Amino acid sequence: IATGLQKVHEGEIVRLPNGFQLRVDSKDWISKTIYEGTYERALLHFLDSLVLRDSSIDVGANIGVTLWHSLKNSDKSATFMAFEPSAQCFEALSGTCADLSNLGQIYHFAIGSTDESRAIYGLGNQLHSGAASLISHSGVRGEKGEVQVRKLDSVLQESIGDNSVSLLKVDTEGYEAEVVNGAANSLSTGKIEIIVMEVSPNFGS
Repeated sequence: IATGLQKVHEGEIVRLPNGFQLRVDSKDWISKTIYEGTYERALLHFLDSLVLRDSSIDVGANIGVTLWHSLKNSDKSATFMAFEPSAQCFEALSGTCADLSNLGQIYHFAIGSTDESRAIYGLGNQLHSGAASLISHSGVRGEKGEVQVRKLDSVLQESIGDNSVSLLKVDTEGYEAEVVNGAANSLSTGKIEIIVMEVSPNFGS
């Protein structure tokens, strides 16, 4: 009933009741569920509870909704790093990051277990902007492309050195194991306080 009564501001940039800024796209599953307030509610509630003081690292940032919630109540000195290889998300992710009061950087490449170029699948999927993956599986819809992949260990060493990481979020549509393998050194140091990771066994082992 609520959905039926809702006035959809298709294509407009709106600020939702929780403060998140969004361009409304009722065709895209990510934007649609964020607009309706049904996107990953338990996860966003958890992220809202955090008060981060060091870096928030978002691997597979999409349009930045989880990054925004992780920093919503955090210390203003906390910084961020957002990794998103799909060009479909760049404009919205840039808008989200510009809306943050925290300093940080967006990286337009993927994170994995090696430093190389790799194929990426599911680009340009108008029904699900968050479905692009470096894993080819039966559920992939969209185009194939190529992206640069880097190890998180390498990027963190270059950017923050031995400084602590308050939060590492990984959501890479089945590529999570490769992200972990490329972050082995960082994980072994214990400098990463909280890890939130999606696991997608239907996409592979």
